[in-house]
Amino acid sequence: MTLAAEQIDQPIEDPVSNVLKWILLAVAVGTFAALGWTTFLTYQAAPPFPDRFVTSGGALVMTAADIQEGKAGFQKADLMDYGSLYGMGSYFGEDYTAAYLVRLATLTEENLAKAKGGNFAELTPEQRASVKVAMQAELQGIDLTKQVAVVPPALVAAIIAVRGEIVQTLLQHDFAKGWTQAYSPWRNRVAVRSARSRREPR
Repeated sequence: MTLAAEQIDQPIEDPVSNVLKWILLAVAVGTFAALGWTTFLTYQAAPPFPDRFVTSGGALVMTAADIQEGKAGFQKADLMDYGSLYGMGSYFGEDYTAAYLVRLATLTEENLAKAKGGNFAELTPEQRASVKVAMQAELQGIDLTKQVAVVPPALVAAIIAVRGEIVQTLLQHDFAKGWTQAYSPWRNRVAVRSARSRREPR
């Protein structure tokens, strides 16, 4: 039996293939829609990020740009391979989040105790409890939803002290802990600026 030429050239439709194509299209559209929605939710739920942190008198403590530069230095030194941040990273070193929050709280307590006329350890149990409550109120009471966040004096002094301690720790070798010096991008930036200023005519 001989088939006609037009019957031989006509492709045979596979209903299963058509169904699979529509399933693939639906899965692709659904996946990209879910990705876009979760991205939107991530940005909506992102923590507030003030432009500036100032004292009650208006003096600048730090800016959002300072925080971004700190992140850049942290990444350049590859500190996540040594310690952890928010529970992520390596556990060879310390948990930076816990260590520096505890240090910040301790220094704030000391500053509040000094305002009362003594060291924290020398206060009575009732006074220490009062100072601890005041410290928690200072750390939790900053309104981060505003573009300019006002930081209480005791916490300002603690932030400055912790910042200096971090710099001294990261920029020095500590072979007992297996720690080598972190190489900060600020040093290169300062060197470049100095070289440019020497080349520029006055």
